[in-house]
Amino acid sequence: MSKNKIKTIEESRISLQKFELIYGTINKFIDMAKWVGIAYFCYKALHDLAGKITLANINMSAVVNQSEKSGIPLYFYILISFFFIVAVISIWYGRREARLRKSTVEDLTKHIATLELIIDQKRTSSLLTARGDTAERDKR
Repeated sequence: MSKNKIKTIEESRISLQKFELIYGTINKFIDMAKWVGIAYFCYKALHDLAGKITLANINMSAVVNQSEKSGIPLYFYILISFFFIVAVISIWYGRREARLRKSTVEDLTKHIATLELIIDQKRTSSLLTARGDTAERDKR
């Protein structure tokens, strides 16, 4: 390699490292700003409700009264609510990860196809879609 190519490669690496550092800093700042925003709105909501009788108190007393009448303990209602929340969060997380995986596969498909052509031009594709799914004609 000539010295100019080596120099440009090194300059490219340095500029890429600078870009990654700047991008990482901006990304962390946005993440922290998100949490500050959430904390601010939680503060505002609690500040406005402080010292007032709210619908939440009335609803909780209704659940307590109902549990005393039906003989079902209050912790049962709390446990069911907890499991429902965990189930909803788990489903949301699973769908999010599946979408992320498919978008990653889609991004890498073009690169892999290019490398396959470089290595062996007679090689055929797996006939999957760009997102890694089975083609419609192959589904039975």
